[in-house]
Amino acid sequence: MGAALRTMYPPMPDSPIGAFHDHAPPRWPMVVVTPVNVLCDRGSAEFHPTVRQAAQLLIDADIPIILVARSVVREPEYIQRELRVVHPYLSDGGATLHIPYGYFGGGYAGSGADWEMMTFVPREPGVEPPSGVQFLLQTYRIHRSDIVTVGFGVTSSDRFVLEHVEVPVLVRNRHFDQRPLRKTFPDAFMTTLEGPLGWSEAILGGLAYEADETGMMAMREPVMPR
Repeated sequence: MGAALRTMYPPMPDSPIGAFHDHAPPRWPMVVVTPVNVLCDRGSAEFHPTVRQAAQLLIDADIPIILVARSVVREPEYIQRELRVVHPYLSDGGATLHIPYGYFGGGYAGSGADWEMMTFVPREPGVEPPSGVQFLLQTYRIHRSDIVTVGFGVTSSDRFVLEHVEVPVLVRNRHFDQRPLRKTFPDAFMTTLEGPLGWSEAILGGLAYEADETGMMAMREPVMPR
């Protein structure tokens, strides 16, 4: 995937993510949806250096990183500040969608607040609520019909992300039984590495990587991810 990004979508330094340019047509060639827990090691709130490396590749290519948090805490906003970007994100397991006011050229509620929130609830008891991810991706497609959607998942709770993207990616994790997800998404890209390194592997390319003395990812030997 990494090689394709560099070839198809070269860096566009004059069009940084999050800059609305007076509502000029966006240049987003791709959208990446990822759970926040994939970006940090278990029990840590710090980014692995290779996550920053991979995230910067997306930022330079004008590709939004849409964060999904399982709680109602605005953890994605903290991560966005760390990456110096502003994009929509989802909280409460994807039930609540947060959109920066004016991000798509206008407000939905007309409030003028920094963030607009939409909560998706079931229309009747026992019925699965509409997907905030689906609504958001459809909104992106309104502005760019040829946009490519990529989504990351680790556990069955991430299924609502994987089922609405064109390129599902399963990040390997030995602590969870991922066989149900692999059965549901047989064509999904399965990373060789786990956790943050697996996320970075999928972004930087379908190769095996190892961290050098600086903590950055260096190619060890080419292999085909399984």
